[in-house]
Amino acid sequence: MFLSSISIASVSVLAGALGVISHLGYFIHGEHHMQSVRILCTFVLGPLIFFACELFLYDFPIIEAGKATIVASTSYFVALTLSILSYRVFFHPLRHFPGPFSARLTKLTHVARLLPNSDNFAQAHQLHQKYGEIVRVGPNELTIINPDAIAAIHSSSSRCIKAPWYDAIGGPNPSLQLTRNRNTHDKRRKVWDQAFSARALRNYEGRVDGYVDQLIAQLDNLANQPVNASLWFNFYSFDVMGDLAFGKSFDMLKSGEKHFALKLLQDGMRPVGILTPIPWILPILLAIPGAGTGTKIFTKFIEDQAATRRKVQFQPNTPLLPDITSWLLDAEENSPDPMNKNPRQAT
Repeated sequence: MFLSSISIASVSVLAGALGVISHLGYFIHGEHHMQSVRILCTFVLGPLIFFACELFLYDFPIIEAGKATIVASTSYFVALTLSILSYRVFFHPLRHFPGPFSARLTKLTHVARLLPNSDNFAQAHQLHQKYGEIVRVGPNELTIINPDAIAAIHSSSSRCIKAPWYDAIGGPNPSLQLTRNRNTHDKRRKVWDQAFSARALRNYEGRVDGYVDQLIAQLDNLANQPVNASLWFNFYSFDVMGDLAFGKSFDMLKSGEKHFALKLLQDGMRPVGILTPIPWILPILLAIPGAGTGTKIFTKFIEDQAATRRKVQFQPNTPLLPDITSWLLDAEENSPDPMNKNPRQAT
């Protein structure tokens, strides 16, 4: 039998060659961050299957089977890692851009710098001061502060797309803001364009003015004392969004207290902010039983609010103030495009 006659040295060479082939034939091509759970399972199950085959199919002694498995696994992962790192340092298209040497190798060092204070903006500023307008901050990532880059990156004719982390937080049905597919985004955007036309904005203006007045009144009441302005601006933003999206305010400006949904959102975004540089980790963390409970509760709350708003939309003889959701629901009812039949996807 082939496996029974092969030497440990040969196993090491073959496994190492497979590691290099894995990189050059698969990992170097395209994006794989959304396959991270499958890749992790493959890396864990592969050695176990190899060990079982040696033990039960080829009658290896358990010690020899274990030794061969350890050698093969180590050789594979060492060769894969060295191939990846060598490519990123010497052959990658971004290799000529300045930046920290560690950034050429991995984004994990970026995450490590964010852990103490979650101050990505300050970290980026320091890098630009040291390296200039364009800095390589990851194996596949640049940060740019040249204003000429705005049109090149964000114009309608740009070939650039949103970063991979939008996939990680968007899930299987990403919203308009999170979708990375240009065609899908363009179709959904047509519905949103109606909700933000000049006519629609005029209908919202009076209600928004009311929340501005509430914010100013609260800040006046807090005059001559320290104020967490960011907190009150959050209250204002979410009260406006609640009114224009669901037809009712969260009343945070009135109560001066944080709504549980806002707390869930902020708590959920805190780890996302730190882990943004490595989006592949998010699917793995969310696959852990019990993980992401707060995010799931928040999503369920929003879905319930949308369902309640939908019922109101189609109740006869019910006076409604126009809001963003009314345009989305009209698209659901009247558009021939199947994409608009699910208002959650339209958003």
